[in-house]
Amino acid sequence: MSMRPDRSRGALATALIVVVATAAGAGPASAPVEDIRDIRAPRADAPEWLLPMVVATVVLLAILGYLLWRRRRRSLAPLSPLAHAERRLEAIRRLMTPADAPRFAVEVSAVVREYIEQRFGVGATLLTSEEFMRRLLASTDPTLVRQRGRLLEFLRQCDIAKFAGRAPTLESMQTLHGEAYRFVQETAGREETDDALPAT
Repeated sequence: MSMRPDRSRGALATALIVVVATAAGAGPASAPVEDIRDIRAPRADAPEWLLPMVVATVVLLAILGYLLWRRRRRSLAPLSPLAHAERRLEAIRRLMTPADAPRFAVEVSAVVREYIEQRFGVGATLLTSEEFMRRLLASTDPTLVRQRGRLLEFLRQCDIAKFAGRAPTLESMQTLHGEAYRFVQETAGREETDDALPAT
């Protein structure tokens, strides 16, 4: 007895069930099936403090940049005769020792000469002491005329310290240094004295 007709009937029944199920339930074959979805990352909301923090950081960086720019600009600006003289006078304080006394006298005199040349336009740095003193006596600048006696005495004391072979005392060096400070501060233009260092 042959089993083939039964198998054919079974295969046909199975195919019929599949066709009926497809037609009845699933809809178009091209429609996507969304019964299982991918896992999505949780949505991250920005904290409330983040925006103010960013704004504050930007403002702080802007202020810092402005301050650095101003400082750089100020450092590149040329120094006034008064500021230049004061810086040099501060720098030569270290020479106020017996061993460096002659060099101190040369330096403190050079500071005052250079200041006079820059401030008053009187050639001073390349002149001998006698030539410079004669030029001071011939000057008609009211400020130099008022200071002439003190300035000539200051230059004379510097020459003694430089050429007399006798080292000045610490007290006399302090006096010369103080006289140089007072001279440049008292003869500076009014606009220069706002940021002047205190006299010693």
